[in-house]
Amino acid sequence: MGIGQDALMLHMDGYNCAQAVLASAGKLTGLDEAEALAMAAGFGGGLRCGEVCGAVSGAVMALGKCFPYNDSSDIEAKAKIAELARNFCCLLYTSDAADE
Repeated sequence: MGIGQDALMLHMDGYNCAQAVLASAGKLTGLDEAEALAMAAGFGGGLRCGEVCGAVSGAVMALGKCFPYNDSSDIEAKAKIAELARNFCCLLYTSDAADE
């Protein structure tokens, strides 16, 4: 199964969207399922206040794990994750992407 199918199965099992997406990306992120489920637990329901979709939060967390910015002097890494997250969110929230 792919990430999307895995995420769907986890969501059907009762996990929130952020948990389902982050845990499904484990082969890419190196996170084990239990760790990913725990990390993303508070991100469901739009950060528990109806804001950003949990699936988006989970995907952006996966991007952060795959393209880490964990050294404040690493300006290139900071720019890279910012660009990836921005492009991902723009793709999701444009009317063109919604129509496809």
